[in-house]
Amino acid sequence: KRKSKTSASKKEEKLLRQLRQISLLMQEGRLEGASPEMEAEEVPYSADWEGYPEETYPQYDDHRGNRREFRTFRPEDAPSQPTAEALAERMEQEEEEIVARKLSIVHEEEEDEVDKEEEEEVNGEEEEDEETEVEE
Repeated sequence: KRKSKTSASKKEEKLLRQLRQISLLMQEGRLEGASPEMEAEEVPYSADWEGYPEETYPQYDDHRGNRREFRTFRPEDAPSQPTAEALAERMEQEEEEIVARKLSIVHEEEEDEVDKEEEEEVNGEEEEDEETEVEE
């Protein structure tokens, strides 16, 4: 058991040493050459630089003469589609209606339960009255 503890601590020490070495190299900037970011910062634009390759910014054919292709939309030309506010209000109304329906169902169920209880009480009282009449 002691060997595992000592070997673990030796491994930890070795890893710590390696970490220190790596951090020193990084601080000195010697870790596997300069990063692309560092190179980009250090290298000034040269006079013969021709810009980014065409794949980055492809050239498009510009048809400015064909203005008929494009149709300008104005708010009054917009199709009869409700606004976001109108949609939100409609959703809110629908939600309120649903809640009201659920509440009415709950109230009806409660009333039914109360009616049943009252019927049971009335039936129970009638039976008691009949029993007292029979006894007399």
